[in-house]
Amino acid sequence: MVNKICSNIIIKLTKNGSFSVEDKEKMTFTLSLMLSDLSKIIILSLIFMLLGNIKFFLITFCISTILRINIGGFHFKKYLSCLLFTSLYYLLLWGIHLSTIPITVMFQLFIISLLTQLVLAPVVSHQRETIRYPNKKIFKFKALLISIATFSLYIINNNPYAKIGVWIVIIQSLLILPQKGVKLYEKNIKYSD
Repeated sequence: MVNKICSNIIIKLTKNGSFSVEDKEKMTFTLSLMLSDLSKIIILSLIFMLLGNIKFFLITFCISTILRINIGGFHFKKYLSCLLFTSLYYLLLWGIHLSTIPITVMFQLFIISLLTQLVLAPVVSHQRETIRYPNKKIFKFKALLISIATFSLYIINNNPYAKIGVWIVIIQSLLILPQKGVKLYEKNIKYSD
């Protein structure tokens, strides 16, 4: 439904211009992505406002978004599935934020996440790949810098938000594993047909 609305908007906006079909598809994809993300941000903000922890959500959202732009992640085709998964992701981070986990465990998971980024990142959907990732090495390098800076900040200043930053790095990095698996599966299906 969002795609149909966005498609109609783009058709009206580009009526007098000379845009290719591919350009219109990119504009429609970008607009639908923006509207979907905006609605998820509003819904999640309301949830965390009700939980009395909007500051946590905003900080977590900013760190997650910066990292996700650079390493990619798991994507859903349906809006509701994406909203549910995203809600569970933020609630999981909130739960981890409240727990006590030894720094040695965090360090081991952090090393695994860095290796995952080094080998697999960025992993994005086919539609985004052509739009955003012409030079993947730059995104990989930025992700590694962001991750190392986040862990360094946690070691230097052990506060709850630095801790959650490390958990975001760990979870986001591990979430690129299933996305990479999906891409490899789709590639194998495509070549076997």
